[in-house]
Amino acid sequence: MIQTSKQGRQMRQIASSLILAGLLMAGSAGFAQDYKPVEGKIMTKWAKDVNPKAPLPEYPRPQLKRAEWQNLNGLWQYAITDASIEAIPTSFDGKILVPYPVESALSGVGKTVGEDHALWYNTTINQKSSKVKTG
Repeated sequence: MIQTSKQGRQMRQIASSLILAGLLMAGSAGFAQDYKPVEGKIMTKWAKDVNPKAPLPEYPRPQLKRAEWQNLNGLWQYAITDASIEAIPTSFDGKILVPYPVESALSGVGKTVGEDHALWYNTTINQKSSKVKTG
């Protein structure tokens, strides 16, 4: 009887761990699933290859190569506000795929900002990330 009770606890712990792992994976996958290119805009034949988790992962300026660098491309939050508003937004309109221009299909936004509006970007970075590249 003790053996069965102990096995039952172990099975519940394993099941709980699997559920938690599934939720964590679903949450991180949902971030990339929020992105999709804007339909009806011009796209090249390579547009289908864009990965929102790692867009343009190569070093951006090979002629000015640095020993260490961190790629900041990826999904960021964005907000388009009236140009007269100088305060940093407290809420954002959605996600934009950096480094693509807000007007483009690959940005996932496809909007024109214009001179009467301001475009704000927001993200969090980790400066001590293991993603710092060398070479």
